[in-house]
Amino acid sequence: MKTVRCFLAVNLELKAAKKISELQQQLIGKSSEFKSTLKWVPPQNMHVTVRFLGNITEPMIQAIKDGLEPITQSSAPFLMETASVGVFDADALRVLHMKIADPSGGMTQLVTQCHELLENIGFKKIDRTYTPHVTLARIKDGIADEIEQLIADHADVACGSSLVRDLACYESKVSQSGVDYHLLWKLPLQKRMPKEATPQEESSEDEPPTENEPSKPCDVSESSDVREPSVQGE
Repeated sequence: MKTVRCFLAVNLELKAAKKISELQQQLIGKSSEFKSTLKWVPPQNMHVTVRFLGNITEPMIQAIKDGLEPITQSSAPFLMETASVGVFDADALRVLHMKIADPSGGMTQLVTQCHELLENIGFKKIDRTYTPHVTLARIKDGIADEIEQLIADHADVACGSSLVRDLACYESKVSQSGVDYHLLWKLPLQKRMPKEATPQEESSEDEPPTENEPSKPCDVSESSDVREPSVQGE
């Protein structure tokens, strides 16, 4: 049976996506003479992974959607905030990322419920602590002094906040030219936000891509307020 390599994610709003892209360009400039090798993530692929699912069948993709729908129906939109630049696996220097803060606890609650649902239908339990982040680059042959200095220079940089309105599932297609993401389905967070947590309303002229429409998770060249797309590994 055909399998699809996919993951669950929440997406960045345009304002945060643009700021992260600008920060990434600064980092690229500063690292241009490094001996370390950094493979930079294209801005249109930036997102916050909720869970990497691996290669699963199409019926399982539908079963996950069906199982998560009650969770998203009872979940309210929430704010996530960019925090600072960091690195995963300080010893091996594998992933340069933008840390994500969860001031309302909404992200933690959504991730916990997603993981519990997945475990109930047969997915392996993940023992490591979930750390929400946006991957900026994957590091190969990293030199500690160079990477540490890059992080130190941007330790307190933040790129704004994003209102998370839905949970999405993406197919991840890997080819020689890179990785492309395609939206498989999206579930809106339907519970009403507490009044005190509601951000100032901003106009949004464009709608996110529909299901099965090829999608660049975070295309900063377009005008939509909400951008489409790690846990590491996708």
